[in-house]
Formats: sequence, structure tokens, C-alpha cells
Amino acid sequence: MVMKIKLEFFATLREKFGKEKEVELQSSNATIREALAKVEGLLEEITEGDKLKPMYKVLVNGLNIEFLDKLETKIKDGDEISIFPPAGGG
Repeated sequence: MVMKIKLEFFATLREKFGKEKEVELQSSNATIREALAKVEGLLEEITEGDKLKPMYKVLVNGLNIEFLDKLETKIKDGDEISIFPPAGGG
């Protein structure tokens, strides 16, 4: 079974990875981490060790993964993942 997941990037991440990407996963048991790993350089950018860097926000269908199972949150076909970098001030 192939799942299609949409990744949406905001602010400085958009400059690096584009506005959005659609990734395909073969597993029916896939996690956020697996979807992020499909975009070259993305996991390295937003994680440290096996955790999300604290200043990044990742939402799946509008829900912050911090309140779910973090990077191990299960995803399903058609889910949308939004990734926000640290907010700039000024």
C-alpha cells in the first residue's frame, strides 16, 4: 500500500525545501519521522539526536506532534504535515 503525505514548509524552511512536497511511503504503519526522512536534509535540519529541536513546530493535520507521539506519531494516507522554523523577532 502506498501512502501519499503532503509536507508544507514555512518561512526560512520554504527557502531551503520549497513551499510543499508530496512524499510516498510504502508502509501502512509509517511515522512522521519516516515522512520527514524522505526529504533530503530535512531531518538533519530540524532534529538533534532522535528528538525535534525545541524551536521547531511540526503539525500533522493541524495538531502539534509534541502532544501526540512526537516523531513517532503514526500517519495515514492523505495526512498533511506542516513544519515551522523558529520565529524571527525584530
